[in-house]
This record gives sequence, C-alpha cells and structure tokens, in this order.
Amino acid sequence: MSGNEKVWSVALYVATVGYAAICSFVFGSLWASNGNFLDAALILAGTYGTLLAGVPVMVAVLVAKQQLDASRRQHVSVIRRSFKKELDAIEQLRSLAKAVLLASQTNSINAFSQQGLAHIPIPFPDLNHLTLWREFLSNSLCSTAVACWTIAKSAVDIAEGRKEGDGANELLLSGDFAARLMIEVMREERHLAQYWS
Repeated sequence: MSGNEKVWSVALYVATVGYAAICSFVFGSLWASNGNFLDAALILAGTYGTLLAGVPVMVAVLVAKQQLDASRRQHVSVIRRSFKKELDAIEQLRSLAKAVLLASQTNSINAFSQQGLAHIPIPFPDLNHLTLWREFLSNSLCSTAVACWTIAKSAVDIAEGRKEGDGANELLLSGDFAARLMIEVMREERHLAQYWS
C-alpha cells in the first residue's frame, strides 16, 4: 500500500468514527433532554433522518474499501507468484552475499577458516544455476554473482587447505564482490517491484 493510499484509508476511518460520534452525540443529547429512550429514538428518526440515512452509506463505503484492498492484495500475490523463480533466485543470491559479507569481516584467513566456515556456512548455489539465471535476471547481477561465488569459493578452498594462495586478498575481494552483489540484488528487487507497486 502506497503512502497516498494509507492517507486516504486513515481519512476514511477518521470520517467514519467522526460520523458515528456525531450520531451518538445527537442521540445522547436527545435521550438526556427527553428522558425516554424510545422518544429520543423517534425524534432522532423524524428530525435527523437524513443524518441517519448516511449510516448505510458509510458502511457501504467501508465494505467497498475492504474489498478493494483484498482485491489489490490478491493481485499483488498473483503477480509475485508469477515472478517466483526470479524472487527465489534473488533470495539465494542475497543469502550468498550476506554470508560472504559476514565471513569476510573477519580479520585473517585463519579466523575465516575457524569461524567463517564453522559458524557462517556460505550457501554456494550451483554454478549452473548462476548461469541459467541469466535468462530472467539482469546480466550485471548474474556476472557479479558469478564473480562473488568464484572468489568466495576460492577463499574457502584456501582456508581449508585445498588450494594455495593469498587468503587475505581473496577474503577482501570476496567481501567487495559481496557488497556489490547486495547492491545488484536490491536494484533487481526494485526493478521487479514495479510490476506490483
């Protein structure tokens, strides 16, 4: 729901509450002046009938507003479901970027080996998925994801002793690419959100 819709929703509910308060105030003052509930109700119906005629209108407007909101939520749900594979891929890439960023914040490759892998498992998506995602995700997002995946995987291999190399440099690079990946993920989300905003 956009900001403008929220303002009008609040205005509608405030108007409804105000209208109900005016009707209650008028009825209460009639009841107090006449002392009899039935007489007050008859005077209210006779003299202030137009005021009471607005009650069904306000109820109808509230019901229509709720139906429109439900319809909009359903529409957004259908649109989001049609983008399920894109949103699932984006969520996997976000998990990869977060894990790599968290692991790369350690200050040495040994700490990365001890803490990063034991406490921060990096969810490496299948490299084939990263290549296939080019069909429905932006090229820059996929390229950044492949670079982040490759460098982070290299840092993991160095940390676990499966590969020789400068672990600290790989760690630093993986953090840089993870930050870029997070920016690309947010950009892709904004791009997709235009279809249900």
